[in-house]
Amino acid sequence: MDADIFPNTIDYWGPTGMVFYRNQQARYTFPLGEDEFAIALEDPSTALTVGRFRDVNSCELNSSAYDCESTGSTAADIYQAHNDVPDLSLRYRNNGNFGHYQVAAMFRELGYERLDTGEQNSEFGWGVNLSAGIKTFNSDVLKLQLVYGEGIGNYMNDGGIDIAPSTNNLNTATAEAVPLLGISAYYDHYWNEQWSTSIGWSMNDLDNSAGQSGSEFAKGQIAQINLLHTPRDNVMFGTEIIWGEREDVDGATGDDYRIQFSLKVGFDSGNFLRGM
Repeated sequence: MDADIFPNTIDYWGPTGMVFYRNQQARYTFPLGEDEFAIALEDPSTALTVGRFRDVNSCELNSSAYDCESTGSTAADIYQAHNDVPDLSLRYRNNGNFGHYQVAAMFRELGYERLDTGEQNSEFGWGVNLSAGIKTFNSDVLKLQLVYGEGIGNYMNDGGIDIAPSTNNLNTATAEAVPLLGISAYYDHYWNEQWSTSIGWSMNDLDNSAGQSGSEFAKGQIAQINLLHTPRDNVMFGTEIIWGEREDVDGATGDDYRIQFSLKVGFDSGNFLRGM
């Protein structure tokens, strides 16, 4: 992820189509003058769904179902994530007077298992993330990100899964990595030293598989604009207008608006200790 493209908003969660995941990792960064190249092994995790087969009895999942003794377990109980290979991430970042741009890639094994039989399998996941923070006028910054991949849903800020059933036919369904497109475009404008505005839009769009259920996440969008005031270094308050929309696999959509007001006062314990 590129934390420097997170917009200056007061909404806690942030853009839906942004890569944002604080993951445990072992990383080494090679300094290249003002630039850098990093490689990391990250804690793996597979976000999976059994989709339309969620309530299918365990006996129906067996090819020899005629001699199966039902335990009441369903596909949702039986299929679980199983990860023993770390995710590999690579990142190159270029810094300059213009701002910065970053190119990152992710390669992962999306492991899963059947708890009833112990059978384990996996799918291959990958993703490429292009991002940039471009200085425009004075302190203003244009913050952009474009990410595409297969099986990278759990690295997104909101929505998305990694693997899902490939078809809605129980006899032929296999697991497949779900393709995903994420876009984030925001502009942070500073009217002066005390007043600022952030405006932008973000989207997370999945190419859902035929085996997913109709109520699962397919696409999410969010748009925001705010006016923030910083009367002194440790005080900030402002108002933000937010629009959001979610679309499900079956085409059902819902959208809403929110007006949010926030007040932030920063301090540290040293202020109290120095006053004693």
